[in-house]
Amino acid sequence: MLDPKEFNQKYNLRKEQISLLKPASFQEKNYQAMGKTVEFWKDAIQKFFKSPISLISTILFIIILLIAIFTIIFSPYEATKPISNADPSLVYEQLPSSLGAIKTTVSSDILDKIRAIEVDHNVKLIQGETVELFPNRWEIRINPYEIMSVLENGKKIIALVGTDQYGRDIWLRTWQGTLHALAISLIIALIQFLIGIVLGTYLGFHIGTWIDNIVLRIIDIFGSIPWIIIFIIFIAIWGPYTITIIILLSLTGWTMPTYQARLYTIMVKDEEYVYAAKVIGASKLRQIYCHILPNIFGKLLSIFVASIFGSITTIASLAFLGFLKEAPDSSANLGLIINSSVSLADKNPMALLLPSIILVILAVTSRFIANGIHDALDPRIGGRK
Repeated sequence: MLDPKEFNQKYNLRKEQISLLKPASFQEKNYQAMGKTVEFWKDAIQKFFKSPISLISTILFIIILLIAIFTIIFSPYEATKPISNADPSLVYEQLPSSLGAIKTTVSSDILDKIRAIEVDHNVKLIQGETVELFPNRWEIRINPYEIMSVLENGKKIIALVGTDQYGRDIWLRTWQGTLHALAISLIIALIQFLIGIVLGTYLGFHIGTWIDNIVLRIIDIFGSIPWIIIFIIFIAIWGPYTITIIILLSLTGWTMPTYQARLYTIMVKDEEYVYAAKVIGASKLRQIYCHILPNIFGKLLSIFVASIFGSITTIASLAFLGFLKEAPDSSANLGLIINSSVSLADKNPMALLLPSIILVILAVTSRFIANGIHDALDPRIGGRK
């Protein structure tokens, strides 16, 4: 390396030119020696959104999430209470408010109440003539939401998709059920994921040892027991509560992440970087969780995303099969909403279609998002350098 004086004599630089010279930074020296350093996560994000299917799936998921959040924030109703305190026959199982006045049949008592409301508030609620179909049963044309609004002192009452058998807003309950399902599924997936990556990577690094064989036999046992039987036992003992569902699905779902983490660890445990860490004295735990785990994290992350939405469909299926019962004060659940809306499908198909469409979209987009994450974090796919 030339001395500064020798360098100046050789190239005959002026003071102004020397002042422009600056030593290269460490990053610039790295660049000259190794080429361009790839920013892993930035590259992964760009690669993820280059996939049209992943991009569309993510947009759909974000739209569903935003609609659910804003619906819950701005809705004037509660998901567990009727939209009005009017007579149940005017509130329960009503069609969407956008239909306006509809023909319906009411008893003589309800007809007298409506006429009394007209007199008390000096409004016209019954449109057209009333027709007596048979004793104590009348056919009239009314807008039930208009009657509810009058009874609520002019407060505007609407229901975009109608009301269920308990007079609750189906639109609000569907979106609250969506957020509720996402929250529960996220908790379940986190528990399964933590157990899976901690236990699976350890077993994969110690393949063939006694602890590996014991845990594999436990996984086989869990896999051979039908989870539906376990759920029946749990429900009978502790009841159909959210914590029961979380414990059950966590206990029965940890086996797959564990098995996958073990498999991916076996695939990379003999790579050169693991051997290099061993040579410089890294402990086994450091080799596993500081060197192996970061290199298989992309594959495990895609499993984590898929398990979130897998839990959503599982919870919805349990409710649809009747393991979770609908009640006037029950929390919103997509499966319960779909199950209870079957009886409304003839006169109000949107009551069944809305939660079903949301559930299908979540199930389909989750698979594409998980695949997109897997491909974006896998350096062997897409020509990453």
